[in-house]
Parts: sequence; C-alpha cells; structure tokens
Amino acid sequence: MINGENYINFSKNNMFYIKSFNEGNNYSHICLYANYDDYNSFIKYVIKNCETSFVDFYFANLQNSQKQIFYNKGYENIIKNFNFAKDEIFYNLNYLDEQTLNFLIKISFDELLFSTFYFKNPDAILWTNYCGKWVLFFKHIDDLKYFEQVIKNFNIKINFKKELL
Repeated sequence: MINGENYINFSKNNMFYIKSFNEGNNYSHICLYANYDDYNSFIKYVIKNCETSFVDFYFANLQNSQKQIFYNKGYENIIKNFNFAKDEIFYNLNYLDEQTLNFLIKISFDELLFSTFYFKNPDAILWTNYCGKWVLFFKHIDDLKYFEQVIKNFNIKINFKKELL
C-alpha cells in the first residue's frame, strides 16, 4: 500500500484515479498526439487552470541500472530535488519548479519513464504513452467537453475519442 505525505495529500484531494487500462475503458477518453513543446504548454496551462494537480514519479522504484540512464543523460541535479521513498510517488505539481516540471514532461515524452498527470476540477488523468500518443481520461462528460475546447488552443491532434454518457 502506498503511504507517506505525498500520497496523503493526493488522497485528501480525492483525486480521480484509474488503476488499469481496463478500468480506463469505463471512462470517456481521448488519445492525443503532439510534440514535446505542445504537450509541455498544454500541461502547464491545465495546471494553472485546475484546482490542484499531481504527478506520479516512480524513480525510487527503479533498479540501479535503470537509474543510471538518467544520470548518464545529465538529470542528476534535477533528480536530487525529489525526496524519494519507494512509497511516496505522488508530487503536487503546483509546488514543482518549472525545470522539474519540464523534466517530468520530457522524460515521459522521450519514453525514459512514464508518468501520469492527475488534474482536479476539471477532473482528468493524462497517461503518457509511446510514440508521442498520450491518453486523457475524464471523470465526467463535462470534463471531456472542457478539454476538447482547451485542446483547440494548442497544436495537439486527437487521434480518437471514446465518449461515454
């Protein structure tokens, strides 16, 4: 079971959470495609315009050989910003500096380590994925409608949409 201060804050905010892709099929979602800069701008916009937001970052759970890839790419100083514990994977995005946020988006885009971004009010979950395709899940149909309007302001393509009423 995940515990610790970051998880407590995540839980206290009653964040929308999906455990598996099969469970995700029970929610409306869209598959997005964009480049790094557009994803970066989009995520920063959403963070500024939602009630709260979190990201999961599983670096502490990686094997040493996997961690070494990050160090070889020069990410050591950014990684030192995190207070790691294997059971503390959730970080409030509102308190991360821009360099750290850029790092989390970049490593997801570069497929080094996938993170999930959680947004509250509007409620959505952004799963980073392979080949620049990321999936955005919605708790409510109104959240889907909101994000469809927001996406129009960015150079982000919608590959497909699954809308559940």
